[in-house]
Amino acid sequence: MKDSSIYLVSPPTLYVPPTGAAFCLISNNEEWQNEVTSLIERGIKKLQITFYANNTEYVDPKSWIWFWHVAKNCDLIICDSLNCTQQEFNMSMAMLKLGMPVVFRIKSTNEELQTLFHAIDVLYFETLEDLDNILESFFNG
Repeated sequence: MKDSSIYLVSPPTLYVPPTGAAFCLISNNEEWQNEVTSLIERGIKKLQITFYANNTEYVDPKSWIWFWHVAKNCDLIICDSLNCTQQEFNMSMAMLKLGMPVVFRIKSTNEELQTLFHAIDVLYFETLEDLDNILESFFNG
């Protein structure tokens, strides 16, 4: 039997899942985090899923340190550039340089960031539908 449990891990807890898929949600918007977790839960039904998220709208300027440590255990890191600190965004960019799997949520009107991401071949999305397409291709091939 497969473990289909869902775990939400938030600071300061450190947890390494024994099996399944793990996602790091770098965002300070709890509503958006809930939408993303629901989207992923609907798409992955037969695996244990672990979400690492701040899970609050309280902005802790030091949370990037926790994200840095837990992201190493993740299959995908999702950075919400609309609702994260500048340090969290910078950290996510550094993760790219280290070869970690990071995708970014951006505003459709942010042409500068779109151009940058296009130039350096970084995945980004504007809507949950776009994210769903990225997840589909990421996990199915």
